Amino acid sequence: MFLKPFIYPEKISLGVECCSDEIRFALVYTEKNGKSFLIKSGNRIPEWLRILLPLYAHSSLSHTPAIITVKDTGQEDPDTWIENQEGLKNTNTDDKNLISEYFVDKTTVYKIQTSTDARNTLYRQLQSCVDLYTLRPPLWDLAILYWEARKKPFVVWKITKDGSVIGFVDNGYLQKICHFWPDTDELWDNPEKTVNEAMPLIQSMTQQKNVPVILFSPQNCTVESLQGRNLKIQFDEPPAIKGVAVPDHEVYALAINHTETLNFVPFDKIQKSKKIKSIWNGSVCAVRWFTIITLGALLFLWGTGEGLTLYEKVNHERFSGIAEQIDNLKKTNGKRDSVLTVFKEKARFLAEESATTALLNDFQDVFPEGMYAEEITVTDSENKKYRIDIRAIASSSSLIGVCMEKLQNVKGVTGCRMVYSEQIATKTVNGIRVKIEAEWR
Repeated sequence: MFLKPFIYPEKISLGVECCSDEIRFALVYTEKNGKSFLIKSGNRIPEWLRILLPLYAHSSLSHTPAIITVKDTGQEDPDTWIENQEGLKNTNTDDKNLISEYFVDKTTVYKIQTSTDARNTLYRQLQSCVDLYTLRPPLWDLAILYWEARKKPFVVWKITKDGSVIGFVDNGYLQKICHFWPDTDELWDNPEKTVNEAMPLIQSMTQQKNVPVILFSPQNCTVESLQGRNLKIQFDEPPAIKGVAVPDHEVYALAINHTETLNFVPFDKIQKSKKIKSIWNGSVCAVRWFTIITLGALLFLWGTGEGLTLYEKVNHERFSGIAEQIDNLKKTNGKRDSVLTVFKEKARFLAEESATTALLNDFQDVFPEGMYAEEITVTDSENKKYRIDIRAIASSSSLIGVCMEKLQNVKGVTGCRMVYSEQIATKTVNGIRVKIEAEWR
């Protein structure tokens, strides 16, 4: 396990969180089976990390206020509901300074909003020490981590020196969230008063349901420290996470849950980070294979040289003619194997290039007039399938449906869905940006 992070550094992820003028971090290694291991954590990111790998970090809005709206769309298509919500936001002057992100679980849509100015302030603060890859809602990843351990509704109360964040968790995700003023000093000095002030908020969140309250603090404010107090809330300790101390739970959760469905990082920054990370991952893979091939070749040459030296010493005169024939045969076989390897690699490349070219030719008629593609990514998947990611700009929302219908009619395209859409207005681009995913074979 110790050597794996150095051999496969692209499988390392970094979770960071702003906490009282310090940056907590967790460096995590994730195996192919999805199992994650904490490598290192603390309050200061080591300088040697900056040398070994780009610090693409996953963080959250932390104490930046956010609003969660949960909607079961029923028979209505979730993407249609999201599109209608974005249309309403564009006509409401009160929402101009709000940025929205959506997460869809079957027919349930989670809409998270925060202030654009507050997001930008936090982003600049974090960007000074790491390159942010994802910026998630407060408590979102911690709620998922604790739900996997408990599998039943609960309230999580995060309390730090900066204040409190309280969230209600059910069905695997954060359902409600509220930022609260008491900090660790207030809870420690006067726990009865602090808990009484929080009671109405917690009862409102849970609709008077009797659910446990998990007290989490990255600064070691524990349930044990409240024992013997006359409190109206029954606090639970955070669930045990193997190999991870309680103060590191949130940064560990941020490091292991880095899907792209919720991300408050500005769109242009995401695209730049993706390109740099892709180049870096490719370089790491190339260096790894070069090292393996070089070491293998050296070992082979060393073994072959030692064997032939011993052989020549014992049977030089008797088998000199046979040794020469064996040497020539090895050279001939080596040339043949080299030619076959190159031929197979070229054949595979040409087949993939031909398939991708045919797909891109089909895409020429997909985008109606008034809509164009910003980025089309075709990723090789399993069983000769390809994942297609499209980011496009449409001058009108009505063009999105036309594009989706034409894309579904392309031969071999299945599972076509719109991930999100957002209104944009810059000096160079004005319209609706939409992300579409599909599968092609």
